[in-house]
Amino acid sequence: MLREDRERSIKIALLSSLFRMKFGGETCATPISGATFSTADHDQEMEWLTETVEPLRILSSERVQYDTLAYRLIFQGSTLADYLQSASEVNDLDGKKILLTFLRSSSTFDPRRHTRGDPPRPSLPTTREAFASPAHFVPVLDALCLDGYCDRKGPMFQWTDKIAPLMEEAWLWIDGVLATEVRQRELLRMWDTMPPKTRAMVVTTDGTLDLRRLSVVWGHFWYDGAWHDEPGNEQSFQRSGVIGGSFNQTLELAELLEDRAQKQALGSRPPVAGRLRGFLSRLLRR
Repeated sequence: MLREDRERSIKIALLSSLFRMKFGGETCATPISGATFSTADHDQEMEWLTETVEPLRILSSERVQYDTLAYRLIFQGSTLADYLQSASEVNDLDGKKILLTFLRSSSTFDPRRHTRGDPPRPSLPTTREAFASPAHFVPVLDALCLDGYCDRKGPMFQWTDKIAPLMEEAWLWIDGVLATEVRQRELLRMWDTMPPKTRAMVVTTDGTLDLRRLSVVWGHFWYDGAWHDEPGNEQSFQRSGVIGGSFNQTLELAELLEDRAQKQALGSRPPVAGRLRGFLSRLLRR
């Protein structure tokens, strides 16, 4: 296959996957012309996609609520695949930008958005180890294999060193390490270095962890990479305001603590309904 044909095939595979994620509906099928996708204003992924495919002029948007935009996919042809195969504008698109947009979107593709009885369609693994790809990403990975971005061995795929600069640019890898691992290590370090006085602020009278209170304390007493005795903003802290992002971090930390406690418990597990509270309670009492 000629290099130009290979690059075009990869672009089409990436674009097809991107549009399937956003406009494919509950079945993740190839979207038809006129398909719509509504999302909150300032949806970073849709902004990336809109900018990436601007030369194709197949996306329009309108505000349907004060904080919601509805995107409409408009193209000539019976299917999106037919249109992309025939559109000469595809050749002018920035292949690197398309791949970056795909990596960012596919790595955060949330199967919880598609819950009407359909099987979950998980996000694309970005691990350095070999992985089994969700079925809806196999065609695009096969295309990326053509240009050396990943290798395939039977049903398993593995990212190659060629993809590393793009993974770094997409903030999925940090110095060659999975960004998720780096973040999780930092979350556990923040918990492990929390001063006793601060930890006492997030424990209820029965010895369990108040997740909302933790998110408030975290957002105000952890700054500049360390815990502090005084909040960064006293007035905001007195209002018990949750600083943006800290609650999501708190939930992720709770899951990490549960996993760590399970390993420490040597197989002794309480009932599922009370497992998280029980594990966190035992951790806090140590």
